[in-house]
Formats: sequence, structure tokens, C-alpha cells
Amino acid sequence: MHVKLLDRTVILLLNLCLLFSAILIPALTFAQSPTYFHRAFERIGIYEKVEEDGQAYRTVIGYINGDKESYALFSDEQLDIIAGHITAYLRGERKSFALYMDNVYLNDGYADGVRIFGDEAIAHMEDVRSLVKTAGIFAAILTCLLPFLFLYAVVRRRRLGHLMLRYTLYFYAALLLFALLFVLLTLLLDGGRLGFIRALWQNLHHLFFPFRPEKVQASFFNDALTYILHIDFFMGAVHSILGILAAVLSLFLLFAALLWRSAKHAAK
Repeated sequence: MHVKLLDRTVILLLNLCLLFSAILIPALTFAQSPTYFHRAFERIGIYEKVEEDGQAYRTVIGYINGDKESYALFSDEQLDIIAGHITAYLRGERKSFALYMDNVYLNDGYADGVRIFGDEAIAHMEDVRSLVKTAGIFAAILTCLLPFLFLYAVVRRRRLGHLMLRYTLYFYAALLLFALLFVLLTLLLDGGRLGFIRALWQNLHHLFFPFRPEKVQASFFNDALTYILHIDFFMGAVHSILGILAAVLSLFLLFAALLWRSAKHAAK
């Protein structure tokens, strides 16, 4: 009885570890990689563009220092500096998220000592860095567990082979059902008040920061940070992570199918 319970627990843990590892490891890599930011900036078109008339145009970044009256036109080099600052902060290499820059085209002329991010953005990024640090520890633990769980599954393949594929499908069916219910409840509870994307973002923050409504409210603000890292930036990361997750899940289903086949042959 205890062995059967252990077998099912291992299957559940294996699926959980793979799921979170496939999400957390690439997400943490993207968040702390200047190279990813550079590629994302190029993809979303935030870098300087040269039009057919030969004129160079820069993206307008509003709410400099959180001020709705202030906007800036950053050069590509300055955007790269901002990307390096964000990623270095998330890696824990900088104590403060505050950033001051010289030679910034601010409103109608160039200025030095410009404070780029406002107080709300700085406070929000403190929460983000804490979340990244926690996720990094969690990802490291999961990565260490995975080899032992796979080893157990291989050693117990005659027994787990009949269970692995079935319980894995049960696990992802339950996960998909939860996701659909989450989206449905978001639509019903919002009732068009905030809009689907904003309501979904708010409810996801309730998952990240349970019982801390002030953190949820603090995630909605206008700042230079939200103009630089807007929805298109994050959607690129989401698509990449979903692609990685799909590949990992496909390989794991193949592994489960091989275990099932091995157990089936052993039973003959």
C-alpha cells in the first residue's frame, strides 16, 4: 500500500518538477539576460528606425520618472544601458533600481542627470526581484530533484510503466481544466469593468502575492518602465516559454509511452 502511494507521489512530483522547471528556468534566463532584451527590443521595434525618406525616428517613451508630462527619445545605446541595468538589478548585482542618465533627449532638449524610473516602478521592481530570487531557489531545488525522480521511475518501470502515461494525462487534464476555470471566472467576475487582459493580470498577481492586495494594486502604474517593457515584450517571452514547455512535455510523454511499452512486454 505504501509503495503504491509512493509510486503515485513520484509521478505527481515528476510532472510538477518538469512543468515548473520548463517554465521557471527559461523565464529566469530571459529576465536576467541583456542579450534577450536586445533581441526583444529589436523584435518589438523600440530601437531607432530609419524610414524610406532617410529620416531616423526614435520611439517615444512616456512617463519619465513617473511624470506624465515628461517623455524621452532614447538612442539604441541608451536603451541597451537600460536593459543592462534591469537585468543586472534582477541578478542582484545592483542595490537600487533607480537609474540616472546623461545626454537624454527629454521633452524638447537634451538633459543630464535624468531620473528614468519613478518611485512606483522602483517599488514594483523590488517585489519582482524578490519573486525572481524565490523562483531561482525553487528552480534549483526542482532541478536537483529531477534526476532522482527519473531514476526511481526507471528502476520501478515495470510498475510505473502502467501508471505513468495515464496519471500524466490526468495531471495535465486537471491543469487545463483549472486554467479554463481561472479564465472563465476572470471573465465573469470582471464583467467588462477592467477588460480581460487587465483583469487576468490582476488575478495572476493574486496568485503571486496571495493575501497582499496592496501588491496587486501596485502592479498597475504608468512609468517609463511600462513603456519600455510593454505587453508585446512579455508576449514574446510567453510564446518562447510555451514552445519550450510543449517540447519538454512531448519528450516526457514519449518517455512515459516507452515505460508503458516496457512494462507491457515485461508482463507477457
